[in-house]
Amino acid sequence: VERPSDSVAIAPRMMTIESESEDLPPPLPPLPPLNDKLSM
Repeated sequence: VERPSDSVAIAPRMMTIESESEDLPPPLPPLPPLNDKLSM
């Protein structure tokens, strides 16, 4: 089973996602575990 149309449609999307991710600011630091909030 060959679906060239699917691979061609997915490739451009991956490129746009990668280019957009570069423009986004760095990810936020990980949130503290819920245990810390519960202990407080």
